[in-house]
Amino acid sequence: MAGLFVFLTFVCYKSWMPVPNLLIRFGVFASAMLWATSAITASAEMTELVVTGDPGQLFSGDCYLSELNRPLKRHRIKGRVPAHYLFPATAFRCNLEKKSAKGQLIATVIRKGKKEYAQKSRYPLKWVVVQSSGPWGRAGGGTFAARPILK
Repeated sequence: MAGLFVFLTFVCYKSWMPVPNLLIRFGVFASAMLWATSAITASAEMTELVVTGDPGQLFSGDCYLSELNRPLKRHRIKGRVPAHYLFPATAFRCNLEKKSAKGQLIATVIRKGKKEYAQKSRYPLKWVVVQSSGPWGRAGGGTFAARPILK
């Protein structure tokens, strides 16, 4: 969307605005960019994933981000407990693998400052799945011995 406004501003600049009106051209460009940026920022809802548990526990996994009327986007994450991720999406689902079967990992979904769901790992299972409410239904999660399949 922002690209369209930049293009329109460039067309105005090159075609029908007189060259001496530098201040007017800059004002049109700045207004278009400000409007486009605020529209994009306002439409992006942020959801959080907080990973806690035994300090130093290593993990990695895939998070699938959902935005209104768009296909899912996959993002690889990896880190060490404690970790905090902020996703620009209306909903997400994460499959996290602990590097060690021992130790505890807790994945928590937070939306608008409120805890929506928390999932604790269980020994000896290494996979923890957590999802926010979204196109796939209510918030939930689970623990698995093998990599879960996204449904």
